[in-house]
Amino acid sequence: MTRLPSPPAFVLIALACLAVGCGDGDPEPAPQSGEALTTARPRTIVLISLDTLRPERLGAYGGQPEVSPVIDALATESVVFDTALAPAPWTLPSHMTMLTGLDPIAHGVMNDGMQLSESAQTLAARLSAAGYSTGAFTDGGFVSARYGFDRGFDVFDDERSQGGPNGFPRLMPEALDWLDDQDEDDVFLFLHTFDAHAPYDEVAPEILAEFRQRPVEPDPRDAGMHWLGYLHKQVKVGVKNYSRMGNLLNDYDAGIHEADQYLGQLFGALRAAGRWDDALIIVTSDHGESFLDHGLHVGHGLLLNDSELQVPLIVRLPGAVGAGKRFDDLVGLVDIPRTVMELAGLGPGEDLQGESLMGLVNGFGRSVDYILGWSQNIRSFTLVTEDYKYISPVGLKPMMIAQRHLGPMTPPGFFPVEDDMKYELGDEQLSYDSKRDPLGLLDVLPASEQMFDRRTDRAELRNLVDVDPVKTEEIRSAAKLRFGKSQQLNQKYPSGVVTEDQFTEAVLKSLGYLGTGDETELQGTSKQFRDWALEARDVPDTRQLAIADVRVHEQRLLLADSDSDRSEVKDKLKGAAIDYDTWAKNNPMYAPRVYWRLAEVVRLADLAEVTFASPDWLVKAQQDQP
Repeated sequence: MTRLPSPPAFVLIALACLAVGCGDGDPEPAPQSGEALTTARPRTIVLISLDTLRPERLGAYGGQPEVSPVIDALATESVVFDTALAPAPWTLPSHMTMLTGLDPIAHGVMNDGMQLSESAQTLAARLSAAGYSTGAFTDGGFVSARYGFDRGFDVFDDERSQGGPNGFPRLMPEALDWLDDQDEDDVFLFLHTFDAHAPYDEVAPEILAEFRQRPVEPDPRDAGMHWLGYLHKQVKVGVKNYSRMGNLLNDYDAGIHEADQYLGQLFGALRAAGRWDDALIIVTSDHGESFLDHGLHVGHGLLLNDSELQVPLIVRLPGAVGAGKRFDDLVGLVDIPRTVMELAGLGPGEDLQGESLMGLVNGFGRSVDYILGWSQNIRSFTLVTEDYKYISPVGLKPMMIAQRHLGPMTPPGFFPVEDDMKYELGDEQLSYDSKRDPLGLLDVLPASEQMFDRRTDRAELRNLVDVDPVKTEEIRSAAKLRFGKSQQLNQKYPSGVVTEDQFTEAVLKSLGYLGTGDETELQGTSKQFRDWALEARDVPDTRQLAIADVRVHEQRLLLADSDSDRSEVKDKLKGAAIDYDTWAKNNPMYAPRVYWRLAEVVRLADLAEVTFASPDWLVKAQQDQP
């Protein structure tokens, strides 16, 4: 099928707002029909961010009960929000929104080179001015003081261990000691951990062993695990170590469970200190995690789909007011500061975006009925409403995105490495044939404008831009207003520049962040965007390839098992190879996607000690020639 991108809305929106100005476009406040619940001013406020936590892995959101028993128990005496979205698919801008109440376009801290404006006031600063003792214990990386996260905290601990444990195993004892020292003070405690973040196997051995005993069922995404091995960033965080998606998810759940156990220690300490009954406790995350949901990667930081934006949001109010209430209304991390401030008896706060969640809890409607999000790594933004999601065209060439944030490598057995295939990723030297694109990255990298109907397509699989141009223009216009409003607000908060920190850079690399953009990368973006945004790009039908990939992966798994029955290996491999060859003949422009697959078939056949006759496809594969 041919994909025809719409005009470059990313550029047009910015220019239109600067030229004529954009009104706020806010809807009228919804009619209020509820009766306000009475809640005590919280003496203890605890905001917990479990980095990279996809909500449906929790029992409270339909996951397996053994993963998160402590959080699930908390949910029974809390208000639970089923449709909470982060404003960005990665840690830095999303946490900045969580702690300032400004979306990424407004606060401006959108890449590793930026620091929060001195003009912006954090939630911690507001609570400190109201008499709260404030302490933060974070896992460092993108939640470090160097970005301005320490503003307003009396104590801010982001010192990761260079040899010992990190995450809650390091943080929680220090946080509990600090909490114990506060005596009768009102406190605001912020906790952040990478326990669920890749690499997924960095979990206490006994917990990892327990979760690895869970049975693993075949998954349609299993074949993609081999494909991911050709993306350097995926190799860097250990994704290549998993042959099945289920094995990876078991390790991911183990990390969640480890964090859950430490939350049990925290909640026990709050009870012992007499702080539990009147505590405000919020458990959430900064973003989700893609598990090949859209065929691109395992991880986050790129896509504006719900797989990377949807987060859990569990709010335990003082006195467990509202316990058991659940809401499917659209809410976001941007709502957290106003919620906390209302409950703490503070004013709404100048310039804060979002809306207090207490409106929903009290049975009122919401006046802020949208979420505005931004992905710096692809230069694209999204406007999400209850019914629709709009995603703007990206502002960088897709292959530039791939090289910087995925690190594609030309598969072995394909072509000799030529000079024009080589590129640098940080201090890594890689090579990828971008012109022939053997991995088919251009099929799955975001590029064109998108719109999805959230009522019927929550998986975001059917792009309606060309199907419903009237609705597209309507939501595009709304997006212009929202984007422009945040741009205007950002003029009040000029971002500072972050100084270099070699240890933090090492931490980010260990977490798989090989580059997150800087000011230099922004230069010339608009011209690059115009160069390709209006070009038609053909996307071939790859279903036959996908089916053959599954069959080949089944044989790959079988051959890894020394006790397996290999009697059908030859026929299965030959059938897949014929399908590859047929697809290449029907799609000659994309034949390079087949040759490395055929070379892999030959490798597996050699491993199985089976031989084929020598049809054309085998000769091609053996010669590694197109």
